[in-house]
Amino acid sequence: MTGLARERILDAVTNVAIAVLAAVMSIVLIRDYAVPRVLAPAAAPAPAAASQIPSPLHLAGLDFTKSDRTLLFVLSSQCPFCRQSEGFYRTLAGNSSQYKNLQFAAALPQPEPEGRAYLHQAGIRISQVTSTDLGTIGVEGTPTLVLVDSRGNVLQYWTGKLAPEGEKQVMDAIGSRP
Repeated sequence: MTGLARERILDAVTNVAIAVLAAVMSIVLIRDYAVPRVLAPAAAPAPAAASQIPSPLHLAGLDFTKSDRTLLFVLSSQCPFCRQSEGFYRTLAGNSSQYKNLQFAAALPQPEPEGRAYLHQAGIRISQVTSTDLGTIGVEGTPTLVLVDSRGNVLQYWTGKLAPEGEKQVMDAIGSRP
């Protein structure tokens, strides 16, 4: 075999190896970034006793004593599940006058002005907003809804993007169905 023939064979083998490597990398990239992953939504509220959320809950800037109960929205402007749930949150906060002895509050990990801007942009009308490190209140992920009494005692909480059954549970827990 001549040197020229050997060089052509080496070029062909190299080209095939590059093509195979490119195909494998394309499959990996498509699988990891282009195909949406379906995560099971949270459906049922967890009992307060199993929570890592301290009870009573204390958050600087929030006054739970203004009402018998408070529904605390723990959200993040960077959370895709929070964005997907904005319609439900708008419905809840937009019908606040229909709920007896209930107020709404929000806690976000972003600075308060950024949190207020996110809520405003999303059309979620909540007057009590604070910034907090979510770990200090036992919340491991957003979105989380926490129902507390006037002393901050955790009554119920829901974590994740809620399925319709979970949304109904929240509505039933706060005492109204707008």
